[in-house]
Order: sequence, then structure tokens, then C-alpha cells
Amino acid sequence: MSLRMKFGVCAVAFSLAAGVANAETFDFGGSPERFSGNGDRKPPRCQINIPRAAQSSFFVQWNCTDDQATPDQIRTSLWIQRPGERAPDKLKEFLGFPASIFIDEGVLRVENFTDGLPAAFRLVAEDRAGTSAISPFYTVVAQDNSVDTCSLELETEGTESDGGTTGIPSERVLASDVSVTTEQVGNNDVRVTTFAAVNASPCEIGDVCSNDEKVTFESSLALLDGDDGTTSATGTVIVSPGNVGASVEGSAVRSSSSLTSLEVSGMTVIDGVPATVTLTCQQ
Repeated sequence: MSLRMKFGVCAVAFSLAAGVANAETFDFGGSPERFSGNGDRKPPRCQINIPRAAQSSFFVQWNCTDDQATPDQIRTSLWIQRPGERAPDKLKEFLGFPASIFIDEGVLRVENFTDGLPAAFRLVAEDRAGTSAISPFYTVVAQDNSVDTCSLELETEGTESDGGTTGIPSERVLASDVSVTTEQVGNNDVRVTTFAAVNASPCEIGDVCSNDEKVTFESSLALLDGDDGTTSATGTVIVSPGNVGASVEGSAVRSSSSLTSLEVSGMTVIDGVPATVTLTCQQ
């Protein structure tokens, strides 16, 4: 049985514990399944609170409601995708709410907490009829006071109709608020990468959207501080599938030695059509 689920984000940010930054509540599930017949066709609707970045142990907390089942009739399970492991691992199963689990070195299977990050977490909720809601993976990265969230946009140039030729509309790929890892390479070079394939919406460019509308990207940038107090950023952005690459330039903001935001853009060609690539990142 295939479920049609609706994902959304409620921007509620607060700290769960020392060493945790940007904890947010994510909302998912609740959209009815589109198939004929009677019975309970609507999966539970859930909210999960999880940080974007951490440098010490933290809680993952969640709650769910259902149109027919009471809270004590809803089963949930939390899954983890550890770095280097090929498949996610179920941490624990719960019945009823509220529910939470403490993420520490033991759960991550490491001695040093940040060595177990980035790690991704997924929540599965099932009502008494067996109708399920499955969240996307939420990635927690090691907190390093650098950018940890990026948005990537690709847009091709449209063409107008001219005589016997048919115009081609512009096409877009947008991956918004994606958790990323930021690696400092030398004093003035940084590398920003996605932890796993992420959903893009809209995803209209065939070469880039061939993996079920999921994309990955990475960017290598050189930062240069100017005499006027600004910081320039130049380098490359590579998007997969399609291995679409672009030379980009733009600006960045640094506080002490940490990178707090950046915005770069550049041009590339996709299937013979010029396209703009824009990457924006922030803490």
C-alpha cells in the first residue's frame, strides 16, 4: 500500500540542552491516502523536535494525533542512519505519548560524541488500522558555529516562440533549508556538502531530477577578506544526478573564524540550455 504524505515545517526553534543549536519542530503526515474503499485511510499527524546541530547529547521528542485512534493506540518507532552504515537502524518502538529518546555516545556507537555526526533520524507512526506516516530523514550535524543549512536553486533560461519554432519555458530545481556539513579546508577554504539525497520541489530539470526528484550537492569555496570589511567567495558548485557543475562567486559573512552565511551564484549549461545556479547558506 502506498501512502501519500504531506510534509511541512513549523519554525519553532529552541535549545533542548547545552551544546545544541537550532532545535526545530517538524510537522508531517495527516494527508489521506488516495485509494477507494471504506475504513481508516488517514495516517497519524506528528510533530518531531530535533536539533539541526549539536556538540553534546540531546533529546529527540515527538507527539502524534490521529482522526480515529487515541494517543495510546498509536505506535511510533525512531530510526537512525549512522555515518558509514548502509541501512538505518531502529532505535526503539513506543506506544502512546509524549515520547522521547536521549541521543548520546552509546546510541551513536562512538566514544567522542561529535565523531558520530552527522547522523540522520526518521520517525514512523502507525495507527490502529495499520495506516502509517513516515517522516523524511532529519540530519543532525556537529555544531561548529559555521553554516549548517543551505538552499540550492537551478533555473534554466526560457526561450520565446519565433516563427516556426516553439518557445521553451524555464525550468527550476529548488532544494530548500537542507542540512549540510561544513568543512574548513585551510584558513580560507571551505567545503559545503549534503549528508544524503534530499527532496527538491519543484524539480523540473530531467537530468537533475532522475533520482525520484532527490538531489545532492557540494560546493568548494575560497574566501577572501577585503579591505572594506567584506568577504568574497569564489569556487564551484556540483549537483547530482547529472553531475551539473558551475563556477560561482558571491559573498560571505564571517564572525571571528566561523562562517555565518554565504551566497554564491554562477552560470552553467544543462542539455544545451543556459542555467543559473544559486547557493545560499546560513547558521
